[in-house]
Amino acid sequence: MAAAVEDAAVFCYGVSKAYKESSNCRLEAQYAYQQETDMVPLMLEEGYRANGWLGMLLGVRLYYVFFGSVL
Repeated sequence: MAAAVEDAAVFCYGVSKAYKESSNCRLEAQYAYQQETDMVPLMLEEGYRANGWLGMLLGVRLYYVFFGSVL
């Protein structure tokens, strides 16, 4: 995962309960942030409000809706 982040021009990450609860997703997202990789949040779950580490990572960033009729 580290090599993929290091080689990425952009890092897309999910905003969902399942993503937040995954320790591997957390490590990958935090590493991308540390590497100062451009990050694009994708809202994967309608009505989900990120909190904890994922909420901090999302902050006030705009996200792309990636569920429902958009797909």
